[in-house]
Amino acid sequence: MHINNLQYVFLVGGRGERLGNLTKNIPKPLINIHGKPFLYYQIQYLYKKGVRNFLLLAGYQGIKFKDFLSIIKKDMPKAKLDLIIEEQPFGTGGAIMHASKYLEDEFILSNGDCFIDFSLNNLLKGEISALKMLVHSTISQGNRYGTLKINRENNTVISFSEKTNANKSNFINAGIYRIKKSEIFNAFPDKKSFSLEEDIFHKLVEKNAIDTSIQNLKFIDVGIKDDLDTFRKNLHGFILTEGIIFDRDNTLNYDKGYTYDKSNLLFINNAMNFVKKCNKNEIPIFIATNQAGIAHGFYTEDLFIEFMDYFEKIIKEDYGCYFTDIYYCPHHPESNISKYRKNCTFRKPNPGMLESIISDWNIDKNRCLFIGDKTTDKIAAQSIDISFNHVNKEKGWSKIDCNI
Repeated sequence: MHINNLQYVFLVGGRGERLGNLTKNIPKPLINIHGKPFLYYQIQYLYKKGVRNFLLLAGYQGIKFKDFLSIIKKDMPKAKLDLIIEEQPFGTGGAIMHASKYLEDEFILSNGDCFIDFSLNNLLKGEISALKMLVHSTISQGNRYGTLKINRENNTVISFSEKTNANKSNFINAGIYRIKKSEIFNAFPDKKSFSLEEDIFHKLVEKNAIDTSIQNLKFIDVGIKDDLDTFRKNLHGFILTEGIIFDRDNTLNYDKGYTYDKSNLLFINNAMNFVKKCNKNEIPIFIATNQAGIAHGFYTEDLFIEFMDYFEKIIKEDYGCYFTDIYYCPHHPESNISKYRKNCTFRKPNPGMLESIISDWNIDKNRCLFIGDKTTDKIAAQSIDISFNHVNKEKGWSKIDCNI
């Protein structure tokens, strides 16, 4: 399955009672954190990893998620977003059961009140029996979390320890699960409301049907005020990721002279292998391209967008690759078309496109790399102090490593 087609399901129906008045009029995942709802940051994080298909299972104040979906759609236009609002609380297991007809044969399930930096590719490795659990390997964190015992020969869960149990391990259920729909539904009881954790997991343990992905995670659950404040105060420490930005023409594809015709799309030797390597390593990647051909009237913005849609279709179907987002500048100071005649801050060597990518997508400048073929690309990168690597269209990508 291509990562763009993976279904990612969030449980966002809880009342958040431990947060008191903070959730009196708003669901916990929608609490404002520096201008964005909390859940926005986790969805953006997953979008950067290639996830495009999201389903929200809401309950308390569920109608308010409709406006939230509009925000996501505006900032992440390729996201597919669905919302189910339950009329009464059904519990974590009941919520899944009632959403049955909307669920794919295999999907990821996550709590909507956690921000977790993890390897999604590791969670997706291999076949699963019924459920594969993301597990946080850490030192004991008091009695807030229950822990797991794991058979290290096959990494299946043997048992669960309650939060107050003195015989605790250093493995914590992180609240993200890869689920095989047919198998998990076979374990459901004959009732409308039930808990996945309390009513189902023990049944699956008896059948050795809970596999694990054990990782050392950057993990925070904002269900209590102290941790919500910690996330707010240290937002960049949680959400910033690395990122690679590519020029397009003569960097990824050969430039046929204002390339916009689908028949002229030809990738530079090994370019897509490098892009695939970025995807495999879960590095968010972007394109920043000057498109003076629009300003000069050689083709329209619509034709450029049509070409880039084709570009993305080919790299997905033929190479299994994806880009997080594509930025372009249609302006030129000598354009004969008035709306395109300007010395735009987005036009390289100006750094506007690079700055917008870094800001819009929460990229850490210290872990950001720009790859291009022109001096103007290098100047743009240097002007905002991000790393630059030059690619030569004749030599292809054989000499480019970039520490991936």
